[in-house]
Amino acid sequence: FRAEPPASRTTSVDMLSPFSSIPVLHMNCKKKAQIAQGLAEFNRCIYLVARKMKSLGEERCPCNITSLSEASANKLVRDHGAHLNRYHRDNLTRIYPPGLTSANLSPSPFWIHGAQLVAFNYQSMDRAAILNEGMFREQNGGFGYVLKPKSILEYDGEVPADQALTLT
Repeated sequence: FRAEPPASRTTSVDMLSPFSSIPVLHMNCKKKAQIAQGLAEFNRCIYLVARKMKSLGEERCPCNITSLSEASANKLVRDHGAHLNRYHRDNLTRIYPPGLTSANLSPSPFWIHGAQLVAFNYQSMDRAAILNEGMFREQNGGFGYVLKPKSILEYDGEVPADQALTLT
């Protein structure tokens, strides 16, 4: 897809959007150029790019998100435990349920270790869906998001005993 500007405006294709091949248009009017640049900056803030996780210690762009299946995420929780807290302090992860099923995964282990997005099938009102409702409906004024806990934001290698969460 290539945007074709009106004949009265000049364009340059030397500046590409950082996430696509759509050129940013340079117009004669300085104000319009500033607006275009501002929109490009805004898009860098809100656009998520899916990237595979190579290791927990890798450097990643803030706009990168890792997508993991429930099985892969459970293996990371089992193998790395609290070290996921450090990873999730600065990185985004999306966890999704297995295959084409209406069953939901248990979100608690992933929330405990800082995963930001856990996908649900809303056609099943099971225990996991009820946990999700309880997590996001009342906390933080019911705005639909919950701030990361101190165990994620201030992770220094160990989870303090008073902040440790256990699953029953």
